[in-house]
Amino acid sequence: MKSYLILIINGLVLMAIGTYGYLMPGGSPTSLIATVSGFVMIVLSPMVKKENALVAHIAVGFTGLISVLFYIVGFLRSNSLILVMASVTLIALVLHIVDFLKRKRERERVDISKS
Repeated sequence: MKSYLILIINGLVLMAIGTYGYLMPGGSPTSLIATVSGFVMIVLSPMVKKENALVAHIAVGFTGLISVLFYIVGFLRSNSLILVMASVTLIALVLHIVDFLKRKRERERVDISKS
Protein backbone atom coordinates (compact mmCIF):
# COMPACT_ATOMS: atom_id res chain seq x y z
CA MET A 1 0.00 0.00 0.00
CA LYS A 2 1.25 3.49 -0.80
CA SER A 3 2.48 5.68 2.06
CA TYR A 4 0.10 8.52 1.29
CA LEU A 5 -2.90 6.16 1.48
CA ILE A 6 -1.65 4.79 4.78
CA LEU A 7 -1.46 8.37 6.09
CA ILE A 8 -4.97 9.20 4.91
CA ILE A 9 -6.55 6.06 6.37
CA ASN A 10 -4.68 6.39 9.67
CA GLY A 11 -5.57 10.10 9.82
CA LEU A 12 -9.26 9.41 9.23
CA VAL A 13 -9.32 6.71 11.91
CA LEU A 14 -7.61 9.00 14.42
CA MET A 15 -9.96 11.86 13.58
CA ALA A 16 -13.05 9.66 13.90
CA ILE A 17 -12.07 8.04 17.20
CA GLY A 18 -10.75 11.31 18.65
CA THR A 19 -13.94 13.17 17.75
CA TYR A 20 -16.04 10.32 19.14
CA GLY A 21 -14.06 10.40 22.39
CA TYR A 22 -14.65 14.14 22.67
CA LEU A 23 -18.38 14.01 21.89
CA MET A 24 -19.29 11.05 24.09
CA PRO A 25 -20.67 11.85 27.56
CA GLY A 26 -17.82 12.77 29.87
CA GLY A 27 -15.52 13.27 26.90
CA SER A 28 -12.29 15.13 27.46
CA PRO A 29 -10.83 17.95 25.36
CA THR A 30 -7.59 15.95 25.25
CA SER A 31 -9.42 13.59 22.88
CA LEU A 32 -8.93 16.26 20.26
CA ILE A 33 -5.18 15.55 20.28
CA ALA A 34 -5.94 12.46 18.18
CA THR A 35 -8.18 14.51 15.90
CA VAL A 36 -5.45 17.10 15.34
CA SER A 37 -2.86 14.34 14.81
CA GLY A 38 -5.09 12.76 12.18
CA PHE A 39 -5.55 16.13 10.51
CA VAL A 40 -1.77 16.64 10.39
CA MET A 41 -1.36 13.23 8.72
CA ILE A 42 -3.97 14.07 6.11
CA VAL A 43 -2.31 17.44 5.43
CA LEU A 44 1.06 15.70 4.91
CA SER A 45 -0.34 13.05 2.55
CA PRO A 46 -0.37 15.12 -0.71
CA MET A 47 3.31 15.98 -0.24
CA VAL A 48 4.09 12.31 0.42
CA LYS A 49 2.16 11.40 -2.73
CA LYS A 50 4.46 13.73 -4.70
CA GLU A 51 7.34 11.61 -3.31
CA ASN A 52 8.84 14.35 -1.14
CA ALA A 53 11.29 12.18 0.82
CA LEU A 54 11.78 14.65 3.68
CA VAL A 55 8.04 14.96 4.32
CA ALA A 56 7.64 11.18 4.06
CA HIS A 57 10.28 10.66 6.73
CA ILE A 58 8.71 13.34 8.93
CA ALA A 59 5.31 11.65 8.52
CA VAL A 60 6.70 8.24 9.47
CA GLY A 61 8.52 9.71 12.47
CA PHE A 62 5.32 11.47 13.53
CA THR A 63 3.39 8.22 13.15
CA GLY A 64 5.89 6.36 15.33
CA LEU A 65 5.87 9.09 17.97
CA ILE A 66 2.07 9.20 18.11
CA SER A 67 1.88 5.42 18.35
CA VAL A 68 4.25 5.28 21.33
CA LEU A 69 2.51 8.18 23.09
CA PHE A 70 -0.93 6.64 22.56
CA TYR A 71 0.26 3.32 23.99
CA ILE A 72 1.73 5.02 27.07
CA VAL A 73 -1.37 7.13 27.73
CA GLY A 74 -3.73 4.26 26.89
CA PHE A 75 -2.10 1.92 29.38
CA LEU A 76 -1.80 4.59 32.09
CA ARG A 77 -5.49 5.51 31.76
CA SER A 78 -6.71 1.99 30.92
CA ASN A 79 -8.55 3.55 28.00
CA SER A 80 -9.50 1.12 25.25
CA LEU A 81 -10.17 3.86 22.65
CA ILE A 82 -6.64 5.20 23.03
CA LEU A 83 -5.23 1.67 22.80
CA VAL A 84 -7.21 1.08 19.59
CA MET A 85 -5.77 4.29 18.12
CA ALA A 86 -2.28 3.21 19.22
CA SER A 87 -2.71 -0.20 17.57
CA VAL A 88 -4.02 1.25 14.32
CA THR A 89 -1.15 3.74 14.27
CA LEU A 90 1.40 0.99 14.98
CA ILE A 91 0.01 -1.02 12.06
CA ALA A 92 0.32 2.11 9.89
CA LEU A 93 3.94 2.49 11.02
CA VAL A 94 4.73 -1.10 10.05
CA LEU A 95 3.06 -0.57 6.65
CA HIS A 96 5.14 2.60 6.12
CA ILE A 97 8.34 0.70 6.86
CA VAL A 98 7.34 -2.14 4.51
CA ASP A 99 6.62 0.43 1.78
CA PHE A 100 10.01 2.11 2.32
CA LEU A 101 11.82 -1.23 2.11
CA LYS A 102 9.91 -2.15 -1.05
CA ARG A 103 10.84 1.15 -2.70
CA LYS A 104 14.49 0.71 -1.70
CA ARG A 105 14.60 -2.77 -3.28
CA GLU A 106 13.03 -1.41 -6.46
CA ARG A 107 15.62 1.38 -6.65
CA GLU A 108 18.45 -1.11 -6.14
CA ARG A 109 17.09 -3.31 -8.96
CA VAL A 110 16.99 -0.32 -11.30
CA ASP A 111 20.55 0.66 -10.32
CA ILE A 112 21.81 -2.89 -10.91
CA SER A 113 20.13 -3.14 -14.31
CA LYS A 114 21.70 0.18 -15.39
CA SER A 115 25.19 -1.05 -14.51
